[in-house]
Amino acid sequence: MDSKIEFGRNISLLYHNYRRYVAERLSKVDRFNPGWVPYLKIISKNSGIVSEDLSRRMMVSKPAIAKTIRQLEVEGFCFTKNHPTDGRSKQLFLTDKAIMLLEKINPMLREIQEDILIGMSEEEIGTLDKIFSKILKNISN
Repeated sequence: MDSKIEFGRNISLLYHNYRRYVAERLSKVDRFNPGWVPYLKIISKNSGIVSEDLSRRMMVSKPAIAKTIRQLEVEGFCFTKNHPTDGRSKQLFLTDKAIMLLEKINPMLREIQEDILIGMSEEEIGTLDKIFSKILKNISN
C-alpha cells in the first residue's frame, strides 16, 4: 500500500514538474500559454473537430473546453464555424497564426521530450508509454 502512495505522489510531482519545465522552455514564445499545446495539436490533426469531441479527447469538462476555446479565439489561435449538419455544434479550426506557432514550437517540444527521456532505452520508453496508457485507461473508466 505504501508503494501506491509514493506512486501517486510521484505522478503528481512528475505532472507539476513537467508543466513547469515545458513552461520555462516555451517562455520565449509571446502571449502563449503552454497549456494550450495539446488543444492546438488535436485541432491541428482534426480540423473541424467539435468541442464535445475535443472535450472527450482531452478528458476535460465541456465548460473548461469552452473557456479554453474562448481564450484561443481571443488570442487569434482558432476560429469556429457552424457545423453543417448539427446546428448546435461549432467546428474548430486553427488560424494561420496557430499553424505558424506550432511550426515554431514543435522542434522545441521534440527537444524537450528528448531531454526528459535522456538515458532511457527505446525499450524503456515503449514500456513507459504502455504503462501510462494502461493507468490512464484504468482511471478513465
